[in-house]
Order: sequence, then structure tokens, then C-alpha cells
Amino acid sequence: MKKLLFIILLIAVAYLLSGCVTKRACDRKFPPEVQTNTKETIIKTTRDTTIIIQLPGDTAILEKEIPVIKDSRGLLQTEKSFLTTDLAYSFAWVQDGKLKHELFQKSTEFEKTIKNAISEAISQKETKVDNYIKVNELSGWQWAQIYAGRLLLIALALLTLFLLIRKYVPFRHPP
Repeated sequence: MKKLLFIILLIAVAYLLSGCVTKRACDRKFPPEVQTNTKETIIKTTRDTTIIIQLPGDTAILEKEIPVIKDSRGLLQTEKSFLTTDLAYSFAWVQDGKLKHELFQKSTEFEKTIKNAISEAISQKETKVDNYIKVNELSGWQWAQIYAGRLLLIALALLTLFLLIRKYVPFRHPP
């Protein structure tokens, strides 16, 4: 009886020691491979822009003979002289012995639109983790060992059961 109990205890300890480890310990030892798909999208936008262009100053010289008239008081008088450039026009004359000048500036700034001058690129990265986890697969030899171990455990259990039945259940032999 003690031998049988020892054999059963030995089989139980062997079964516990050769059992599978927990999933956490297995994942720590052999981490699963997770498949990820990364999709990168680049959005490029271009915009027109308007700039203001200033024109440089312009100089014009006009030499013209203007008849000078002396009035009764002895002061000089002249007709108006007109001068124009791309950016301004002016009048000059002498009145009561004083030189007078009027300068009128034309519009010197204008807007210029440049097509596609400002370009922006926005990069969006999208990572998708698939639910599929590739499990560390066993080789054929490992599966063979697993099935051989299962068959051996079943055979040991049947043998133990047979020995227990034989010892404790008396068989009657027919007369």
C-alpha cells in the first residue's frame, strides 16, 4: 500500500512540475508579436499671396524758359509750369516774388498676387494595431513530445487504476 501511495504521489508531483506555466510567465519569456500597419498621409496645401510693391522715386528735370513779368509793385510774376513723372506731377510758378511749388504724388503702391506662393505640408501618421497576435508556434517535434507525454500520463493513470482495482476488488473465479 505504501508503494502504491508513493507511486501516486510521485506521479502527481511529476505532473505538477511538468505542467504549463501561466500565460503571463509565458508572455514574459516569449513575447507575442503584434502586427502594426502604419499609414502616412501628407496633405500639401498652397495658397496665393498678395504683396505690395513700392516703386522707387523718380527724378525729372525740366528746363523751360518762362517769361517773367514785373508788376507795379516791383514783384516778379510768372505763369505756372507743369512737370509730370510716373509717380508724381507738379506745378511751379513765381507769385509776388516768391517761388511756389505744388507736388502731387500719384499712387506709388500696387498689389501683386503671386500664385501658389505659400506652400504647407501637413504630415499625418496613422498607426493601426491589428488584433491578430502571432503566437509563438510549436514545431512538429514539440507537438510529438506533448502527445507522447499525454499518452504516457493516460497509460500511468490506467495502470494505477488497474492495480488499485486488482488489489482491492476481489475477483471471483468461476467454479
